[in-house]
Amino acid sequence: MKKFLRYHLRWLAVLPVFAAGAAIADVSCEQFGQIALSTEQLRDQGYALADVMVEADRLAASGKFSTAEMFALRKVISDAYLHARTSDEIFVECREKTKK
Repeated sequence: MKKFLRYHLRWLAVLPVFAAGAAIADVSCEQFGQIALSTEQLRDQGYALADVMVEADRLAASGKFSTAEMFALRKVISDAYLHARTSDEIFVECREKTKK
């Protein structure tokens, strides 16, 4: 199961490595949308939110992302998993915020 989960969470691993203190805008709206979509797929396949968050925690421990970036990534994962926002909504909201 862990190998399967890691395979489906590869979107976290392929996000670019950011310099320490990089702005949250460095994570693209497309990446946030893909993270949300992958989270929805994992949820629909029966994975627990805790299992998905463990992989996010591993990424946080790597030090590749700032605290703000990890907060935003965890929020996207949580919202998508709990049906608070769809992947499309997350993408559109991100685009609207970046236009302002």
